[in-house]
Amino acid sequence: MAQKGLLTIDGVIRLDQFWAKGKSDGDTVKITIPKGVTSAFKFAASPTAKAKIVHAFDTAISSDVSKKALTKNDIKFATKVVTQPRGKANVGVRQVTIRMQGIDTPELHYKIYDARTIVQIPKANRKVNIEYYQRLSGSAALKLRALIAAVSTGDAVPCQFRTRVDTAAEAIDKYGRFVGDIWVTLGGTEINLNDAMLEQGLAVPAFYESMLTHEISAKLAAAKIGAKVPDRLQKYYRAKVGKLEKRLKYGPFTARAKKSPPKIGNDRGTVIHPKLFRRLCAWTILRDGAAQRPNGPIPSNFLAYLREDRSLKEVFLTRDFLKQGKAAPKRDFFQYFKNNTLNLEPAAMVFQEARSNLFTSTGKPIKAW
Repeated sequence: MAQKGLLTIDGVIRLDQFWAKGKSDGDTVKITIPKGVTSAFKFAASPTAKAKIVHAFDTAISSDVSKKALTKNDIKFATKVVTQPRGKANVGVRQVTIRMQGIDTPELHYKIYDARTIVQIPKANRKVNIEYYQRLSGSAALKLRALIAAVSTGDAVPCQFRTRVDTAAEAIDKYGRFVGDIWVTLGGTEINLNDAMLEQGLAVPAFYESMLTHEISAKLAAAKIGAKVPDRLQKYYRAKVGKLEKRLKYGPFTARAKKSPPKIGNDRGTVIHPKLFRRLCAWTILRDGAAQRPNGPIPSNFLAYLREDRSLKEVFLTRDFLKQGKAAPKRDFFQYFKNNTLNLEPAAMVFQEARSNLFTSTGKPIKAW
């Protein structure tokens, strides 16, 4: 697999964003770019090319709509990829959201966020759309914060985001988040936070077809270390998907944590694959809310609901992908998901991407850096 260009973003990580004070979890981080900094985004077209300052993202919006140009309604549901934190003190400050590549931590707060889906639930029933959490999700957020805090005595820690891409659109997922690795420096040594979370046993590998083989190999090695950490995900991960535990509500969970400072491991218990947990939440909420969809009723069972998800239709096996890349054979996901049980370990799968497209604020496609 050919080496790609390198996009980097330099900024700082504010520690107050993490749970329980904030909402950042164990695999999603907001990087702040201080006021007046215009050189934060750089791109090198190849490993030997000189990095150049780029401004493709300054006013860009992300959409899962594939069109030559977005309509006003499309723009309404699109997401700005560079935002400004709230508050007068943040005027001129920029912020990007990072989805840490190659890992998935237990879900800390999940409900249906897409307004296009929410409207399918009658207004009188929308109170069922609340945030649920998985066990060990609070621990993952606390550990990520601790790893970052160890780097600096301040509450804003310098960092660099890196991702291997050829085009600007490849750096963004359908939620407007940059997907890649976050690096910090401790005592002159660079630390990959994505790998560190796997090594701590509080994340499972989550591979996608956009990843390079050496990136996957590094994550596999980190996950092997994490599997040896006692009382972490290796012990509590379960392949069987049961009913959603509705008592695991994010609101009360966080309220308790704010009253009594939580400790890593206090929220331990059984965990299913985060990707399946998110879909279990959505299916349960839609069913509870008596959602009415244009394409028919909500499936009466979870398997039927999953089968509607095109992103789950086919996967690569990691062992094949490492040898053949995207030329590897695609496998039917449901060959491995039977009786509500996922018969593949997280590290054994490479998922296909849910495509995202990058546009200007007026809806025109962004093709150049």
